[in-house]
Amino acid sequence: MRYITSADLQALLREGKKELVLGEQDKLTDVVREMLRHYGIRIVHTGTTSTVGSGPQAAVFAPPVSACAQGLDISTFAETGNGLDYDLAIINGIVVLPESGRVETNICIRNGKIAALTLEHPSARQVIDARGRYVFPGIIDPHTHLGLYAPLETELETETRSALLGGVTTIGTFFNHEGSYLPTISLLERVVPQYSRIDIIPHFTLRDEKQLQELPLYAGRGMNSFKVYMCGVRGLYPHQDDGFILAAMEKLRELPSDPVLCIHAENTFIVDRATQSLESQPMNNLEQWRRMHPNIAEGEAVLRSAYFSGKTGVRTYVVHQSCKESMEVLERAKHERFYAETTSPYLTRDTSSKVGAYGKMLPPFREPESRLALWDGIRKGLIDTIGTDNVTMTAAEKKAGQGMANADAGYPALGTHLASVLNEGFFCQEISLEKLIPLMTMNPAKIFGVYPKKGTLLPGADADIVIVDMETPRRVDPRTLCSRSDFSLFQGEELRGWPVCTIKSGWVAAVNGQVVQDELRGVMLQH
Repeated sequence: MRYITSADLQALLREGKKELVLGEQDKLTDVVREMLRHYGIRIVHTGTTSTVGSGPQAAVFAPPVSACAQGLDISTFAETGNGLDYDLAIINGIVVLPESGRVETNICIRNGKIAALTLEHPSARQVIDARGRYVFPGIIDPHTHLGLYAPLETELETETRSALLGGVTTIGTFFNHEGSYLPTISLLERVVPQYSRIDIIPHFTLRDEKQLQELPLYAGRGMNSFKVYMCGVRGLYPHQDDGFILAAMEKLRELPSDPVLCIHAENTFIVDRATQSLESQPMNNLEQWRRMHPNIAEGEAVLRSAYFSGKTGVRTYVVHQSCKESMEVLERAKHERFYAETTSPYLTRDTSSKVGAYGKMLPPFREPESRLALWDGIRKGLIDTIGTDNVTMTAAEKKAGQGMANADAGYPALGTHLASVLNEGFFCQEISLEKLIPLMTMNPAKIFGVYPKKGTLLPGADADIVIVDMETPRRVDPRTLCSRSDFSLFQGEELRGWPVCTIKSGWVAAVNGQVVQDELRGVMLQH
């Protein structure tokens, strides 16, 4: 099978040709179909000549996939009407609509937006029969890091492909350096539409006085999420003291855009003392690594963050919650402007997991009791969002072969994010989809100011959608995840809850583990 791309069509146009000859196995991407219509190019396919877009003859432009191994059916026309009412319709699926639960409805898409929800059989140019599958809004991962071990442009390309395969259509990405972020914003405005397959919400770490003074300028460019580290990352990021954090909150409180401040919440003095006392002792496993960042250091910092937030009124978001001590604090101190995030790795891995140095992270994986406490935190409504804290690296870059003491912290997680949460949360913890899905869609969209453009399937929202097979298990193979990384925390394991189709901005972007619309590009979201 050969896909005809926009580059092929551009070459045809340069030659002045107005006819495209297709072989029996040739397939057209959606972008190419639109270009063919625009330029009025005729095609020759299996002996038949037709003009693009000329009524029923346009059926020769089959979507880049047809019936697939799991039975997902994508056809060119609905059974009723002339197919001109909508660009795409998703029928017969089990739709999970945040705040409404499971809804019996068909989803109609026009011009990249959700146009209608209806019980009637819609007339559309392209129809997906999602019978027996679950239909969710596109997943929003609010917490990633890109460009740490490879150029940003490289990882915008590779990791957003991996995200699409995993059902993730929007990510929040953190940037961290000294000095003005204005050049960084300009860079992102240029490179995101050029390299990224999905949409990006930038978050900027605050480290110096110049950045505090420029906060109104960042907000004026639509950037309204920031970060501080109560405990830094040795050799990479310094920590910010409480005086600086309060000064940042005072500046943020003055902005009319109601920004949110993300906090890496660990008590740096507790961590430093624990690290110094244990440095001379062996560190060969996850439990020994966990002791260098004691649970109480996180719990205390979460309490301090909640107090600062309550006193200043600034919306505050504690990232990557990992332990039962944090859940205990949240039960007492959580308020309506204080949000808590955990991650899919913390929900699915603990110190008893057999991942070795591949699982080294900051904060560390905790003991099994803490992992279960995070799931109880979800049940109780203490956790608002689930991210990944994705840090893309190869095994060599991580130095996993050098053991726990020498390995770097971080791992790739975008490609397995949704499946790992569903496999553990729905099947093992028996938490309903109605509770899980908002934590990965609507809630991060609301917190970071992109709702209802993102995070819902209501009419008017961007048509970012994931269709999931909740029954068929699939073994994790890093080679199939399209990441630059060559390992996974789940490699060799079977997970249930894999996406079988990801739709981005109304286009079928990925089907059954294959990116079929690689010409799609995302945008940097003002929020």
